[in-house]
Amino acid sequence: MKYILIIFLFPFLLFSCKKNYPLYIISDRVDGVTEDTKVFMNGIAVGHVDNTELYKTKVLTKLILNEKVNIPMGSLITIEFDPLFNSTINIQSSLSNTFLKANDTVYAAFKQKGILDNFITDSVNREKVKQTLETINDSLKALLKTSQCKDSAAKRN
Repeated sequence: MKYILIIFLFPFLLFSCKKNYPLYIISDRVDGVTEDTKVFMNGIAVGHVDNTELYKTKVLTKLILNEKVNIPMGSLITIEFDPLFNSTINIQSSLSNTFLKANDTVYAAFKQKGILDNFITDSVNREKVKQTLETINDSLKALLKTSQCKDSAAKRN
């Protein structure tokens, strides 16, 4: 009975243990970053934030990355603060053939997104927003002109 239990539990234990590794980033700021903030590489979730702490005048952030993720040396790492949604850590991979190792520490740039960046994602949408704002502006000018004409007419009477 003991051996049967071991035979059934062994595969479960073997496949249930996820092998992840830590990577540390140093940055000036981490606005909006919390434990469990997602880490993305080229748009795909590859890990999460484990913790953050002050390190001299900077912030040290521990990331936990999926075992199969290899981050090329020289990759651009950014902390993107979003005032409306969750902040994220994004890794844009470089073309290097050498990779960061577990427990390496690299610099991450801080980027604050504008409020409309999530809503205006491509040039077509931006053009539509621009046209809409121009239409609103023209309507407001016409309304102001009409209001001024009525005020002038009322003063004459």
